[in-house]
Amino acid sequence: MENYATKSVLLATVSSKPRFTPSEKEDYFHHFRENQPEGRIDSRTIELECNRAIDEGLYSFIFKKTRTTVKARYFFTYKWDGFQWLITSDHSSVFPQ
Repeated sequence: MENYATKSVLLATVSSKPRFTPSEKEDYFHHFRENQPEGRIDSRTIELECNRAIDEGLYSFIFKKTRTTVKARYFFTYKWDGFQWLITSDHSSVFPQ
């Protein structure tokens, strides 16, 4: 959770519930990891500005436990806080058929 800014939002790949608090984000990732995901970035574009960055693209997750693959699109925004880059928004959704 140390990668997320205090005021940030997680719109996760395999959940319809927006996550705003650290405990909500932690809960999502706890359950996400239970399925033993392996991820890879399929394509991406990164745009850097003075104190902001955008990373957007496509990625795939292979879940070992359920033997399923999820292809998704993602969009991250980051803010430089003077010491480190922190995620301000994390939006990921299953790629439409």
